[in-house]
Amino acid sequence: MDQSRDARAAESGVVRVDQLEDFLNYSEKDVDLGEGLSPQDMLVEAIRRRTDGEHCLTCVVEGMLTGLAWMRYPARELQFYPSIPSCPVPAETAVVYELRQRRSHATHLESLLRSQISLAAELGAKRLIMSVRNPSVEEERTLVALGGNLFGRLRQSTRAGHRRVTWTKGSHRA
Repeated sequence: MDQSRDARAAESGVVRVDQLEDFLNYSEKDVDLGEGLSPQDMLVEAIRRRTDGEHCLTCVVEGMLTGLAWMRYPARELQFYPSIPSCPVPAETAVVYELRQRRSHATHLESLLRSQISLAAELGAKRLIMSVRNPSVEEERTLVALGGNLFGRLRQSTRAGHRRVTWTKGSHRA
């Protein structure tokens, strides 16, 4: 892809894979994306994760990072929170961690999800597990509409210094 076409794609909301320069369009005001990380820390974290073998999917609209997700393939285990044990996953499984988007740009969610499915297939994955932090009703509906199964919600909270992890069974399609 030539540079001018690549630049236009980055401005139009097209989902791109493994384009670390998209993280330069992150602002620490984007609490939906980076939980208050500075732009430098966000870029350093992105470089570390790519170096560790994860793939990033990013969406930039009008010079602003609006969505991101991290995929690991092949994944050997699920680790949602550092405070709870990980669990193994079947062979040929891709795992998406930290699907995040700006709530103001939710219209690109379907494109971001479809890109994850395509990338997992391109990498050779036979199944894809997605972890979505605090999904909105719209995100859950979009996941199910694309053929996903909502098995449940794993939540971690801290109250009075005590960490609590809860699992709520979700409705899912067979």
